Amino acid sequence: MSISVEIQLILLIAALYLYDSVLLLFSNEAVVHRVGGGTQVFFPHENATFGRRLTLLLPLMLPFFLAFKFSWDTSPGRDRTSSTENFIKQCSVNCILLAALAPFTVFIGIGVFLAVPVGLHFLPTIGFLALVVFIYFGIVYLLIRLWLIRDSCGLTKEKFFALAFESLACPPCAVNLLRKVSLHLPQALDLVDFVEQALPLNEQQDVVLRIIKRVDDKLLAEEPDSLRAERLRSYVTELRTRFQIEQVEDGCATCEEALVASQNNCGDSLGHDQVAPALPNSQSDDRGNT
Repeated sequence: MSISVEIQLILLIAALYLYDSVLLLFSNEAVVHRVGGGTQVFFPHENATFGRRLTLLLPLMLPFFLAFKFSWDTSPGRDRTSSTENFIKQCSVNCILLAALAPFTVFIGIGVFLAVPVGLHFLPTIGFLALVVFIYFGIVYLLIRLWLIRDSCGLTKEKFFALAFESLACPPCAVNLLRKVSLHLPQALDLVDFVEQALPLNEQQDVVLRIIKRVDDKLLAEEPDSLRAERLRSYVTELRTRFQIEQVEDGCATCEEALVASQNNCGDSLGHDQVAPALPNSQSDDRGNT
């Protein structure tokens, strides 16, 4: 049984979009999404691919939900002088600027995923070509608007032209344009410092426990008496003290069990959850660590 041209086209578009939605991260990186008015932190898959780990940009079919890439630094004497408040304020400005372009990504998405396959089946040749030109007009207009705000968003000329070429050469990639722009914005803040300000306490502990698990995994590959191992152990101790997370006992090794134990022990002393500030929407295995 042969597959129709329309179905083949839909599968090709979906495959290209799915490929464009996959991100490779270092082991000390995570992606922060602004979803449904809340902030969520997504860690990459555990298995490494050429020293990096795969993660899928979610929500998959809502590409106008911006995503930001953060990392954590285990190096001693790391810089914490940057203002968290100013950083979050700048992120908010970037999100407002990019959010204004979200309707154009919706238009391009409907055109690429729906109008093109349907038009290929029902429209005459001249009508289908006109549809394709109309979609490219939307992509060009989106790129012009993005060019006008690139300085405010911290987007370099080189990165803009790379994204522009990608979007024009492969329209399904243009659907993800805003999310890719936000992912490439310079992040001067450590992930740990960010979650401390942007998440409620129970979610802070959950994220920090996942970071601790990844640091512990790296410790297994280090010589116990090495300087790097000592640095990693000190970093874990610092995180546990800072976020009131008790040492995990043997036999209680999961993040969930450790989180429950920490919450039960600090209980009433924690008070109310912190309110997240408004945030609209690294060449070793650890980027940035020496």
